[in-house]
Amino acid sequence: MIRNTGLRLAAVVVAVGFVGAAVGPALGSQIINGNYKNTSNVAAYDFHWTFYPHTLTLTASNGGAFSSTNTTVSEQADTLDVHFFNGLVGAQGWNAVSVTFDDNDSSGYTTPWWSGSLGEFIGSAGTPFSLRDQYGTTATEWTIAIDNHDFGDMRTTLVTNLQTAKTTVVYEGQALRTAPLDWSLPQSQIAIAPNEEYVFTMTTAPGEYPVIRGELSDQGYSDTQLSLVAEFTPEPATLGLVAFGLLAALRRVRK
Repeated sequence: MIRNTGLRLAAVVVAVGFVGAAVGPALGSQIINGNYKNTSNVAAYDFHWTFYPHTLTLTASNGGAFSSTNTTVSEQADTLDVHFFNGLVGAQGWNAVSVTFDDNDSSGYTTPWWSGSLGEFIGSAGTPFSLRDQYGTTATEWTIAIDNHDFGDMRTTLVTNLQTAKTTVVYEGQALRTAPLDWSLPQSQIAIAPNEEYVFTMTTAPGEYPVIRGELSDQGYSDTQLSLVAEFTPEPATLGLVAFGLLAALRRVRK
């Protein structure tokens, strides 16, 4: 799941360090597109995506093959559950779903799962992971962290074909998957041991946003396959600071 772990830099894919600024990191939007495989032997009639914490604000969602969406908040369980239904994904079929949250510092999700025609559990939909980011007031340095804190001490998470890109466009979740981005070369397969994490840093120009993609799976388990794409943007206030800085620089140049 994606969780706010402060300086621990946890999260399946993003955690940004404080970049020489006098104030703390600002929050922005987190756009996640996950393409999940139904590895069960029966058709799935529903898809469930449970996020942590329950205080997240969901601003957009797309269920792919599922035309309807219902969101349930549980303060007791500290979860926000996004339920996609009115559709069908056959056995061994794939379905891309997307969500956008107004907070990219403390959003997270647990194991997504499929249910059958009677609403019964028929199988896990993907690998649990955490995803988070922070940055300084310039919003130009981002630290990305993929963690494996949700399987106890049992299972290793594998990250395959991890790539990064930069964009000045804020994409809708489904459009993000096919956006014409200049992707880096894929990294070698990364194995993340239980309760460990993989951390890297991206630098962007003002007005650029980081995007990551890759495939996640559990070592030795065939029922947890996920193709992930995610974009992170700063909050509007931060964008205003960046624009103000650029305007001031342009004025100095003109003088």
